[in-house]
Amino acid sequence: MAPYMPHELEELILQHLRNDNTALRETSLACYRFAVVSQKLLFSSIRIDLTLGRSPEVFPNFLKAAPHIANAVRGIDVVADSYRLQTLDTSLIPCLSLVANLQHLSIDTNSTRPIYWRYLSPVMRSSLCDIARSNRLVTLRLRRVFEIPLSLIAECSNLEALSLCSIAFQQDDIQRILNGGWSLCPSKAAPKLRTLQLSISDEAFRVLLNFLIGSNALFDITTLTELSISIFNPRFDYANVNIILQAVGGSLEIFCFSPMIADFPGIHSRGERFSALRLHPLPRLRIFRLRLVADSAYKIKTTYSLFKNCASKILSQFGPDHRVEEISVKTSISLELQGGAFVTAAAPWLVVDASLSKVVTLRRMTLIIFQSDPKRPQAMSRIENAFPKLSEAGISLGVQAAKSQSGFLENGNDTDFLMDAFRRHNTTRNLGFHTDYSSST
Repeated sequence: MAPYMPHELEELILQHLRNDNTALRETSLACYRFAVVSQKLLFSSIRIDLTLGRSPEVFPNFLKAAPHIANAVRGIDVVADSYRLQTLDTSLIPCLSLVANLQHLSIDTNSTRPIYWRYLSPVMRSSLCDIARSNRLVTLRLRRVFEIPLSLIAECSNLEALSLCSIAFQQDDIQRILNGGWSLCPSKAAPKLRTLQLSISDEAFRVLLNFLIGSNALFDITTLTELSISIFNPRFDYANVNIILQAVGGSLEIFCFSPMIADFPGIHSRGERFSALRLHPLPRLRIFRLRLVADSAYKIKTTYSLFKNCASKILSQFGPDHRVEEISVKTSISLELQGGAFVTAAAPWLVVDASLSKVVTLRRMTLIIFQSDPKRPQAMSRIENAFPKLSEAGISLGVQAAKSQSGFLENGNDTDFLMDAFRRHNTTRNLGFHTDYSSST
């Protein structure tokens, strides 16, 4: 027997251990053959949660004592305490100076108050701008960060994945770009985005459109394969969404869309705005997720209108020319059901049923219901029976009760879905953040 394990066998073993943190911890300490590689995998993506009350200096001190670990770190996910932003100066800034190979950066907060850019220290703001300008950063995620300078986004030179959720830009920058006072003159080739996740206001969306579309665009989205758009303002213009869809039509594989619904006279009642959303220029689309959210001022007698005037207008656009494999709709229909029976005509359901049954590549259609009323077996059965042609075409229909109001999936964790779906389509490069971080301070 050979005295050493073949290198190919080591690679095969490590491939199975890559996402098993428990096994990686064991091999990094007990197995000298795998120690170095296991440590690199274990610390490739780090989560620093500053809301847990632990000393913010712990992880920077660890990196100083173990420089080989610092060289292995590729992603840092910071959960900041917006009431104690000074902890970023003693935790994140030292890490950024020690981690030379940083490619993925996420800044978030679970505090009741968002992070305000102006309250960050000058050193912290300067460090973030330096990271954005570096050609190493390929993934940037900002959530609940307000008053972001547009230059932070505009100066990213090598981004492949961008996620902006519940953010706000500086008002002076917004007015400059909307009034034509911001000169968009890229000095180098525009970075090619492959993943774009936006959960923002209509105003922020219109500002970003200037960065994404046109001859002077700062980002190239013609190679985009993954797109998620959630708009907070119910009066937003669908034409801007169509502009992006037209630009990414040749490459887009995953599209998640969540408009806000409000009862404005003559708009949603006829469903004309939803008909304006064009899904036809998407020949490569494989997965489509739709989430319908009613504004608190949206006062209607039945939430049936959410499906009748919104979802049906969008889903009925799918036909034989599409190659979509999976569709899901997260919405509310509980008021349509009384004692397990429909109280309104099922015509919109039948229209969707007829359209989707003609999509030869479709394998699964999922309805995710917000309220808990349809959990009754008879109600679930009624919903499933509303799509007879899907069953005849061999298309699986699932009806689930939503466990969370947020996100596109049942559990509300749409970030997990986006990255998992991205890997399922044989993407050879992980452009996002691990959801189960290897280390925590």
